[in-house]
Amino acid sequence: MVKRIVLLGLSFLPLLLKAQLVLNAQLPAAGFVQKDQLWNLVLVNNKADILDVTIQMDLQDAVSGQVVLSASTGNLLIGKGVKTIAVKDLQPILYNYNVPDLSRNYLPMGAYIACYQVISNVIKEGPLAQ
Repeated sequence: MVKRIVLLGLSFLPLLLKAQLVLNAQLPAAGFVQKDQLWNLVLVNNKADILDVTIQMDLQDAVSGQVVLSASTGNLLIGKGVKTIAVKDLQPILYNYNVPDLSRNYLPMGAYIACYQVISNVIKEGPLAQ
């Protein structure tokens, strides 16, 4: 009897699980970094549906933890499988500068932490990937 209950429970498990969206940032080489290089991303959609998403990024100073730059992209459609993304795929990108030095094309020398969130434009239940 216990085996049947466990088997029945496991048969409904796929209905409860959600598919994943995996985000992988491609790190630029050390040295001078352009803001456009922060958008070299790889997204993997393991779901059969096409996702309508936007991507948000926060760039933090690694020492102080202060958010020095925030950005949000335009709409992006992600089909099943792997999608390599560059800055041209994400236009328009809206930047919010918390430090005036970042308004130029190159980032000032320093250590930064980039945090990305992929947010669905259809389902408002939180980020799909971070």
